This record gives sequence, C-alpha cells and structure tokens, in this order.
Amino acid sequence: MVHIDDVVDAFILAIHRLDTRKHRHAWLWGTDRSRSTFEHFNVAAGRAVSAIELVRKVLTLTRSASPVQIIPGDDRFPARYEGSTAKATEVLGYTARVGIDEGLIRLTAAYYRETERVILDKREQDCQPRSYSNKNLLDLDGCTVNIVGHKHGELSYLGWSDKTLEPNDSWRWDWSYEPKPYGMNVTKGGGDRLFARFGLETKTSYNVVNVTYQDTTYSDFSLDVNQTNGYLTIGLADDIGYWLPPPAKNVTTRITPDKPNQSEFRIIPICCKKPAPWPFMDEDPLAAGINDFKTELRRPFAGSQHTTLCQRLDKATEVVRNNLDRLAGYPRPFFIEQAPMPTGSPIDWKHRERKVCTNLCEHPTTCLDTGDCACVLSSCPALLRFPFASMAHIEELSYPPVAHEIDPDDDLSLVNLLSHNSWLNVLRPSASRYLSRDPSFPKVHVTELPPAVREHREEEWWKYDRFLPGRPGCFSADSMLERGLRVINDSYSDDGFVFMPYFQGSLWVSLGGGTVANARH
Repeated sequence: MVHIDDVVDAFILAIHRLDTRKHRHAWLWGTDRSRSTFEHFNVAAGRAVSAIELVRKVLTLTRSASPVQIIPGDDRFPARYEGSTAKATEVLGYTARVGIDEGLIRLTAAYYRETERVILDKREQDCQPRSYSNKNLLDLDGCTVNIVGHKHGELSYLGWSDKTLEPNDSWRWDWSYEPKPYGMNVTKGGGDRLFARFGLETKTSYNVVNVTYQDTTYSDFSLDVNQTNGYLTIGLADDIGYWLPPPAKNVTTRITPDKPNQSEFRIIPICCKKPAPWPFMDEDPLAAGINDFKTELRRPFAGSQHTTLCQRLDKATEVVRNNLDRLAGYPRPFFIEQAPMPTGSPIDWKHRERKVCTNLCEHPTTCLDTGDCACVLSSCPALLRFPFASMAHIEELSYPPVAHEIDPDDDLSLVNLLSHNSWLNVLRPSASRYLSRDPSFPKVHVTELPPAVREHREEEWWKYDRFLPGRPGCFSADSMLERGLRVINDSYSDDGFVFMPYFQGSLWVSLGGGTVANARH
C-alpha cells in the first residue's frame, strides 16, 4: 500500500540516479557509456495494512451506511505482504512521506471531487427544462400505454367493466384499479391536430375505449399536449366536448363542453415495439410511486422519476460538498478510527432501515448519496468494452444466446434460455465470482398475498405470469423474480430476508366488519 505521490517521488529519484551516473561516467571515461546493469527497488509505504483495516477506515471517512460483502480469500496471495524499502532508502534516498491515514483522506477527497464533477455534468445534461410536442405523441403510435387521470393530486386509472350496458358506464376511473395496458394508435389530422384510439385486450375480447355524449358515441379522441409538463387534454373528435378528471373513486368518464384550463391526463408507455427510451417513459407516476414514494400512502399524479432524479442530484451535490468541507478540516496529525464492519445477517445491519440509493450507470463508481440512504450497486445496461467488442455476441458469451429468440407467447422463454447457458453469465462479475464458490444461501421467505388478491390472480393468471400479447420482450419482472424465490421459499426467521410480491396494480380487499383496504400486488 503506497500513495501515488510517493511512487512519483521514487521515479524522480531513480531518474536522478541515472542522470548522475551518466555524467559520472562521462567525466571518468570521457564518453557516455551504455548501461550494462539493471537495478530494481521496492516502493512501498513501509507498513503493511490489511484490507479489512482499509475498509473500516474508509467507512469512517465516508460515513457510509452500505453493507459490505466479504469474499473469502484463497492461496494465490499471502495473508500478509510487506515490501522492504531498505535498498530504495539507501541507494535512492527514498522515504515514504504520505502515511496510510493521510493517503486515505486524500483519496476520499479526490473521489468526492470527481463525484461532484460527474453529478454536475449529469445535472447539466439531464435536468434542463423539458418541452413536449405532438411528435412525442406520434412516437407512441402502436405502443401499449397506461391512461392516467388526475384526482385531487393522486393517480386515477381508466378501467373497464363488462357488468353494465349503460353508456359510459363501462369505462370507469379509480385509483384502486390496476393500470390497464391499452393499445394506442395515433393519427395525424388537419394542421397539427392528433387523434388517438385506445383498445383494451382481455382474455376473451378486444374493447375499444368509447364515450357517449349527446347521443353520439365517440372512439376517436383529440390530443392536446402541454408543452411544459407533457400532460394532456383529451377531447372528442369534433371538439364539442372534453374529458373531465374524475372527482372521486369509481366514477364514469365525464364530458364537458368547455375546454379545461389545465391538462389533467397523462399517457405513459409501458411497452413499444421500437427500442427504448420512449417519450414520457421516465415520467411514469406509478414507477415514481413504487420507487420514490414506497413508504407513503399517496401516489401523486405529478410523480416523475425524472423529476426525482434531478432532486436527488441537487441533494447529492450538497452532501458531497459538505463531505469535502469536513475532510478539509480533518484534525492533524491524521488518525482515522476504524468503523465497525456492517456485515452479518440483515437483522444486524446498523442502517438496515435506510432506503437504497444507487449509482449512476454512466459512471458506476458514483453513488447518488443523498445522506439518508445506503449506497448499493444498481443493475445497469452492458457497456461496450474494448478490445472485446467483437466477442460480445458470440454464442458462448451472449445472453440471451443469439440463436435462441424469445417467444412472446411462451411463458417459459426465459427458463428455456437457461438450458443453453449458465445462469451465472447473467450476473455482474463480482456476484458471479461470489456465487461460484457455492456459498450458503440466506433464508428467503415469500409472503402470501391476501386471499382476494390470490383468488384474482388465480382466475386471471394471464395478466401476471406471461408476456403482454404481441409485445416481445415486455413481461413482468416481478412475476419472474417471485417464481424463482418461491422455489427456495423458507419459513420466516429473524436472520433471513422477506420478499413481498408487489405487482403493478392494486385491489380493494375486504377486511371484515364493513371495512376495506387497498392491497398492492
């Protein structure tokens, strides 16, 4: 373990020695003689330090709340290795000047400065004011979308019921409904006008969204996008009426002859045939609710992962600058206490109650630490790695293997892929290396769904456990994860993990005594 400044000093001393010997030879023999011998020198700090000690000191400096994974060592390296610098001291005059603690403080400060630069660049790139246009809506033609309404600041989803024949009564708004996947077709009319048609595919039929107003039934609707926030005003095709946001739960679609002053609807794509990203994709209020408001009961209509990201960037910048100020005032002489290791079972983690903050995929070593979370590695898309780019898609290394396509109508497509390739290949290298040692797995308990939700899932299993019809590659990751965990499901214990199934939707569940509760599933 040695600081880079000391390494540079050693190189300068070695160059000085070469230069001195060159001039000495020229003075003795009147000519520059070629070098005939080589010398080697150890460059080190002069004190061995264990990896555990380094980690514990870094935890102190960074005040990290992240758990630490310990991978057992092997026989390739000695348990203790300390290089002798006696020759470098005697011949070159080398002495390490930067101690372990001072070096760690310098390293941590350099990391924070780099983190600040990356965060500010990300803020400049992604958090400029956005503008929206009809082109964004045209790009959603052929996509599967959610139709979201504004209800007193919360989400409301357009649902469908086949239990009534009254006009407009089949299409109801309620935040307790699970989001329905509507097929969306967008066409361009005269001028800049856009018209859309929405259809909902069920197990037995395909139903086109329609509204009856003044004895006329409409299934084509005009779309007017707010250029500032991307919200929509949805009108009838002949502009004699406009959709109103639902005032309460379980209400039918209402029409007003006057164009509303505010846009009260959102269209969120959940699957498109064209490659992502899609317009409005990172503006999904439900995804924001699940990820950013998971501890709250409300699901805000204005929720946006993009907005939350920018808020996190601002907060993370403040945290980084506070940490830099703290390190700048670190007392001298430098001495860093060793923090306790946050290892062991999950119940033993000191900060297990904290929410998770993740790294930026563009710069995986940069964590968006907002001061109230524990940093973990997030799953990021694979990056191009030179010089192995040409090998990235060969059969032995690819996942999924290039010769085996995903069948959207086959519920076991992902399972079948594993018969052609090792499941370790889909993991990040550190996880694959750890699991290749065949460690003992912690206990995982998968909680049961409420009876009404479980019954609904059994009756309409196709909504949960298969690909969306006609949309290759769009499937429920929640369902796939739950399937695998149920295979190793164990009884609950304090030293294990608990997995709670959480699907995109919710149902009202009777609790008895005339009360109801909203069960996320």
